[in-house]
Amino acid sequence: MDKQKLTIKQWWKKLKYKEVIIAVIAVIIMLLIYFSSKGVSVSVTQNKTADYCEDIQKQLCLAVSKISGDENAKVVISWSSSPEKVLAHSENSTSGGKSTNITIVQGANGSEPIITKLIYPSAIGVAVVINNANDAFVKVEIMQMIMTVLDVSSDKIGVFNSK
Repeated sequence: MDKQKLTIKQWWKKLKYKEVIIAVIAVIIMLLIYFSSKGVSVSVTQNKTADYCEDIQKQLCLAVSKISGDENAKVVISWSSSPEKVLAHSENSTSGGKSTNITIVQGANGSEPIITKLIYPSAIGVAVVINNANDAFVKVEIMQMIMTVLDVSSDKIGVFNSK
């Protein structure tokens, strides 16, 4: 081991252009890091909105079940639209006017626009089906809870009795 250390130390002392070798090693390490991370991309999945809508519906159904005492409560929500994606863009002023270019990056799945914001749909109507919908107190409690959570007016909420 000592012989090997001596030979490496001797080799290093004899070596001319030490800075060049260090620079080449640093460049190789940087290239390895760059090419190993090139395949990573940030993308928004289409399922995100469906998951959001399903989660809200499940949470409301659970809350309605707790308020009404009906374990078989059902909640149906009507959504306003599909999600709206706000894309990153740049504006260029020319003598003929303005032009807008969408910013696109090269990702693992090909060229993809950069999404700066995803606006989820809003609820426009809610139907609730429970066993004791004739109980006015339970009905009002459920309607107030839905109005609070989804920010919909009371005329857009229906609480119905199941048969």
